[in-house]
Amino acid sequence: MVKLIWLEWKKLKRQTVISEIIIYMLIIMIMPVFFINAVMPAFGESYASAIELNFYIQMGFVLFGGSLINQVFIEEYKNKTMALSFGYPISRKKLYLAKILFIALCIFVVTVISYIFTGIVTYTIDQFFPFINGQPTSSDILTYFGSIFLNSLIVTLISFVPLFFLEFG
Repeated sequence: MVKLIWLEWKKLKRQTVISEIIIYMLIIMIMPVFFINAVMPAFGESYASAIELNFYIQMGFVLFGGSLINQVFIEEYKNKTMALSFGYPISRKKLYLAKILFIALCIFVVTVISYIFTGIVTYTIDQFFPFINGQPTSSDILTYFGSIFLNSLIVTLISFVPLFFLEFG
């Protein structure tokens, strides 16, 4: 299965995907600062509020999931390379499972990394230009790191919603 997932990665336009990841991460890393300062100052009342805001911002990776679904499934179908994939000596179920696992792993890993970077950037900017009231407590930090994996899993699952509406033909 790992070989099939690696094959999916090799079939993608990797430069496009990597540049898309970098753009998403850069935008999402500065979004809490922007939102708290310009749009929703109520989220700057405490670090607990800022942590809640961060979950909503990380939902932006649902768009990244839709983009991966487009590149892995729809583009293959449009380019008629899906039929070529079905010519492999592997079952179609296993091939689809590898594609879905590839997308899920990409979204999950990128979201976890983004959570960590966003937290670091938000905290660092807050130390120089205070926009969140108070300092983070150990409870806030534990809540943040405890929610990283669960929220990343939620973002990953939500990003598969477009796949249910996909129709080939």
